[in-house]
Amino acid sequence: YTCVAAGYQLGSVLVVRSVLRERGNRAFAALSVGFHVLLVVLASLLLPLPYALVAAGLAARAAALPLAQRRMATGPRPMRPIHVGIVEIVASVSVVAISFAVPL
Repeated sequence: YTCVAAGYQLGSVLVVRSVLRERGNRAFAALSVGFHVLLVVLASLLLPLPYALVAAGLAARAAALPLAQRRMATGPRPMRPIHVGIVEIVASVSVVAISFAVPL
């Protein structure tokens, strides 16, 4: 469980940083997505299927948030940190729920 939590936390830092501090930095966003794809591969090989599905959802989040941030930046309602925080709460609860529901 420690490796699952560590992978999630590191990925979360990369996603949040790619959307807030490094917004517009496509290389950093690509690093975040690449890290998440690596987590999907590792979860597929080493963990039960539900973990791989959650990892795939987290990878989709890593790809979608920077795109949404770029699109919203020019509109009347840009993405705010609270929006990113809400997405991270949902992601965190998903990881905790799968960790309790599916034994390793």
